[in-house]
Amino acid sequence: MKARAYSVSIETWGLGTGSVDADLVSDLGVALEELGALGPSTSIGGLAGGVGASFGVFADGDPKDDLRHIARLASSIFTRACRRTGIAHGGVARLDILSERYLERDLEREPERYAGVTELADLFGVSRQRVWELRRRAGFPAPIAELAAGPVWTVSSLQRFLASWSRKPGRPRQATTG
Repeated sequence: MKARAYSVSIETWGLGTGSVDADLVSDLGVALEELGALGPSTSIGGLAGGVGASFGVFADGDPKDDLRHIARLASSIFTRACRRTGIAHGGVARLDILSERYLERDLEREPERYAGVTELADLFGVSRQRVWELRRRAGFPAPIAELAAGPVWTVSSLQRFLASWSRKPGRPRQATTG
C-alpha cells in the first residue's frame, strides 16, 4: 500500500506553574525528529497555555483507519518526546490532523484580505462619506474589528454584500412639497 502523508498539530494544557524552559521546548523538536516526526516545529503558550508541536507523519494501511491510527501515532510520538525532554503538561488540549491533499489545497487558497473605510470606498466606487451611510443599511456586513484608525472588514464579506446590492446610479430624488 502507498504511504500517505499527514500534517499534525498538537497543543497541550499548561500546568499553570509558569512557563516551560525555552531550552526544553527546543529539545522537544530534536526528540520529535529522533522519534520519526518530520520537520517538527515547537511552541509554548497558545490558547491552552502548554507546549505544542506541528510535524508530519506517514501512514500505510486502510485509509478509513488512518485518522485513528495517525492520532494514536502522533500522540505517542509527542508523549514520548515530552517524557524524553522532561516536559510536563496537563494533557492534550487540541489535536489537528490534515491530509497532505487537504493541506496542499489550504496552502494554495488565497489568504483573506482586509479593508478599512478607504479600501471599502475604493472597492464600492463611493466616497468615504457614503461608506458611513452604507453602514446603516440592513444587511451591510459588520466590521470584524473597530480600531482607533476605524472599522475593519473582511474583503470577502464586502464582496458578498456588493454582489447583492441593488445599486441605483445618481443621487436619490429630493422629496418635493406642494
